[in-house]
Order: sequence, then C-alpha cells, then structure tokens
Amino acid sequence: MTTPGIVTLPTSSIEGIKRLRGFKTDGELAELLGVHRTTISRWRAGQPISMDVLVRIMDAMGATSLDAIFQYRPAGAERTGSA
Repeated sequence: MTTPGIVTLPTSSIEGIKRLRGFKTDGELAELLGVHRTTISRWRAGQPISMDVLVRIMDAMGATSLDAIFQYRPAGAERTGSA
C-alpha cells in the first residue's frame, strides 16, 4: 500500500539534478533541497520522498511537470527497455 503524497525518485533523476546544478556531491544537493545527505542515500536505495521535497526538486530542475523529473536522462544516456 502506498502512502498519499509520497513518491520514489529514480536514481537517474538524482544524478540529473546534480548535473544541472553543477554539483559534484550529494551533500551539495542535500543543502539545496534542505535535507540531510543521508536522505539522498536513502532515496538511491528506493526510500520514498515527500511531496514538499519533490516540489523543491522540481524547482531545482526548473521542471514544470513530474514527467520532466521521472523521464530525465543525462545527455548521451541511452534509454533502456523495449521500444
């Protein structure tokens, strides 16, 4: 059962935000989003994110929709899966 207002963020999105902002470390991203660095590690492990933090992530990416976050692929990255 899922909790309302909670989502799981793909690792590619975490890396994408770091690249867009020019960050080298998870700590820099954590500072921008107002979370602890260990929170970023938990997201990589699949722990859900609250909606208020998701909104901060969208703002950091300049995203206007969730599709921009969940479908983000760094330049040069290949899509995986069947076409």
